[in-house]
Amino acid sequence: MTSHTSPVLTLCISLMLVLFCSPSKADDTRLHIESGILLSYTSIEKTQLSGASQEQLFIYSDQFSSHDHDSSEDFVSGVYFSAGRHWHEWLLQGYYEYRYRFDINGHLGDTIRVAHLRTNINTQRLMLSIGRSLYQADKWQWGVSLAAGISLHDIDLRTFDRNEDYTLNYSDRSFTWHIKTDIQYHWSDTFTWSLALQRADLGKLTFGPQFDGIALDINKYTGIDLTLGLVYQF
Repeated sequence: MTSHTSPVLTLCISLMLVLFCSPSKADDTRLHIESGILLSYTSIEKTQLSGASQEQLFIYSDQFSSHDHDSSEDFVSGVYFSAGRHWHEWLLQGYYEYRYRFDINGHLGDTIRVAHLRTNINTQRLMLSIGRSLYQADKWQWGVSLAAGISLHDIDLRTFDRNEDYTLNYSDRSFTWHIKTDIQYHWSDTFTWSLALQRADLGKLTFGPQFDGIALDINKYTGIDLTLGLVYQF
C-alpha cells in the first residue's frame, strides 16, 4: 500500500492556510475549535470475494447476528476534532475523526466445510469542511455543512479453518465525505454546545490478498452519526 504520509501532510498544510492566511481585519471573523464524541449506526453493503475462492460468503456483526451474503451493521463510537475560521455566517475548517472498531464476523461455505473470519476496522478521516449558519435566535443556532477528504482504514483480520489460524493486518484508504446538520447552544461568548446528525460515506476498502489469494472487497461503507461537541470561539 502507498504511504499515508502524503495526504496527511497535504491536509495539514491546507488547515494552516485556513487558520492563518485569512484577512485579519475583516469584520466578524473568529477562530473556531471543536472537539467531541460520536455514536454511529454503521453498515457495509455490496461485499464480495475476489480471487480464487468459489465459496459463498456469509457475514454478520457482534450486535446483529442475522447472517447475510453481502451486508452487515454495527454500532461504532469515536471522537473528532476540528479547527477553522468563521467569516460572518460561513465556517471553513479542517476536520479529524477516529472511529473505533467496526466488527465483521463471517464464514465461507456451508455447515460441513466452514472457514471463519473475524475482522476489526478502525477508521480515521481527514477532511476539509465548509458550513453555513441558516438561522439564529437568541442563544440558539442552526446550520448545515459539507465535508470531503480521505479515510484511512486499519484492518485486523483473523481467519481460521479447522486447525489453521492466521492473523493478518492491512491498511487501505479511500475518498470520504459527509453532510451534516447541527443545532448549537451558545453557552457564553466563547463556548458553545453542538448537537449534530450527519450522514457519512466512509469509502471503499479491501482486505487482502490473503495467503490463499482471496480478497474481501467492501464497496459501500456508510454511517448515520450522532455527535456531541464543545466549541471554543475567539
